[in-house]
Amino acid sequence: MKLQHTLGGLEGLGPVTFEKRVTFAGSQFDTACFKDVEFLAATTFASLFRGAVDFRWALFAEDSSFVGTEFKQPQGVQFTGFRVEKQLRLTWGQLEDHLATAGTSREEELVYLTFLDNFKRTGDLDSENACLYAWRERFHPNWFANAIWGYGVRPFYTFLSIVVVFGGILVSNFYLLDRRRTRGYSTRERWWNAAVVAFETSWVNLPPLQYATGERWKLLLIGEWLLMKILQAVFIIACSNTSRLLKELVPRLLPG
Repeated sequence: MKLQHTLGGLEGLGPVTFEKRVTFAGSQFDTACFKDVEFLAATTFASLFRGAVDFRWALFAEDSSFVGTEFKQPQGVQFTGFRVEKQLRLTWGQLEDHLATAGTSREEELVYLTFLDNFKRTGDLDSENACLYAWRERFHPNWFANAIWGYGVRPFYTFLSIVVVFGGILVSNFYLLDRRRTRGYSTRERWWNAAVVAFETSWVNLPPLQYATGERWKLLLIGEWLLMKILQAVFIIACSNTSRLLKELVPRLLPG
């Protein structure tokens, strides 16, 4: 069945049940209401929605496609209570600025979780990660988890954290490590020595305790070394979450 609608409003379509395949390809809507509609067979939209769109409590029982569909109205698409039994072909980029955000209720959260599960099933890793990030930011925000690794899907945030921590280690090495080792050094040479220690602290397999005398400075080096190792592990995990190949490979490489 092919339904085509141009430059008008599709109001009050639900509750309707489409038992056979239906396509809205090429349609253009000012507004559209698919509330409570049951799509029991494959459905294709590929439409232009200029205004608000209501898919609340709609059922998609078979694979359905929104490929080529455009939503124009910011926060104008409602999916509260919708159900997906197989797959919806669409990307988070199509929805990101258009999904209605009426609050932080459990019903609203389920919209994000349903899309998240759908992206996992369709194998769209980019949309899965973008949806996960948006879900965490809206319903379970945590500034620390966001800053350190963007909830596990923004490795660049971890890279920035590593740079900042490396800078902190560099400064601490310059001012706090054993001065007797650098006695007579120029300021430039002391900074170079601090950078060498910072590099070794960041990348060697064991803490470079030879650069410190006294228990306090040894503990400092151990702490710096542990922090960098934790950040490096977080960076690897975050990178693996953004690459399907790494996502499958990293768990096999990790012990246990």
